[in-house]
Amino acid sequence: MKKFLVFLFLIMPFFAYSKVMDYKTVESSSALQGWHNSSNGLKFKPAKGWTYKGQNDMYVGADGSSINVQVEASALSMEDYISASLKEMRKSFPDYKLEQQLVHTINGKEAHELVGTFTYSNIKMKLKSIIFTKDASTKIVVTIGGLADNFNKNLDVFEKIQASIVFESSSATTTVAPTTSSSAGVFKDPAGKYSFWVPTGWNRSGDKTMFVSSKGSSVNLLTEVADMNLDDYGDLSLKNMKSQIPSYELIKREKKVINGVSTVVLYGKFNMYNNDLRIYSVIYDGGTTKYVLTLGGLDSNFDADNSNFLKSMESFKLNP
Repeated sequence: MKKFLVFLFLIMPFFAYSKVMDYKTVESSSALQGWHNSSNGLKFKPAKGWTYKGQNDMYVGADGSSINVQVEASALSMEDYISASLKEMRKSFPDYKLEQQLVHTINGKEAHELVGTFTYSNIKMKLKSIIFTKDASTKIVVTIGGLADNFNKNLDVFEKIQASIVFESSSATTTVAPTTSSSAGVFKDPAGKYSFWVPTGWNRSGDKTMFVSSKGSSVNLLTEVADMNLDDYGDLSLKNMKSQIPSYELIKREKKVINGVSTVVLYGKFNMYNNDLRIYSVIYDGGTTKYVLTLGGLDSNFDADNSNFLKSMESFKLNP
């Protein structure tokens, strides 16, 4: 259950807000763009014209196809890790169908490849997950794909990206930040742009700006480039949220100022795969950049964690 909630809160902001974003595009005259150097110990060549999302090493094409890199602290054998991953996918997406599973090497590194389809909010998806062992306690997963209808016509592009994956060293053991325990305190953006409070004992998920409790409640920050005013951004974000998650119900919408920053708070609830959830989606206006803090989890745990959510929300600061 905890893994599903982490997955849910990672994809929700992207599906909810991505349609209104103006992502940075890296231009190149070559068939593929220049190397993207991941913080996760590998590098790859994204497709020409794909736009850089800025978190999880994600690039997105015009038709929604994408590549992203995830890191998970896991001491499981590869066989057990794949078995657990497939079990979780089938639990989260009952119609998940594994179409292909194989083992091969990519530039000298053993790769375990899974290709499967599933339906998310009435949208048929097809993804290729390529799993690498980084070390005894870490797996790196590269996911490539998008809409099922576009998968085959983009297969050549996907395979070129896949063939470009290389680790920065043969052991690839130096750059990944595994899940670590956070003590209560202030998380400061390494670039110095923002900070916010994190509850005691909540674990940071890899190198993402996401912290998760033992019960699966989470605080997750995404930054998005959007050249539109805060009210319009909130309206369109809410529209997209309801479109992507039909069961989503807005409980309250509030506009306020937090530490000098104009903010829209969307408080809502929904059901996904028989799980009742509640979340705050808090949008801080940084001008052409919006900072979206998503806080929440299972409805059964929400009230007990609400004081943490509110404290974290109210602590967010933008640095001048």
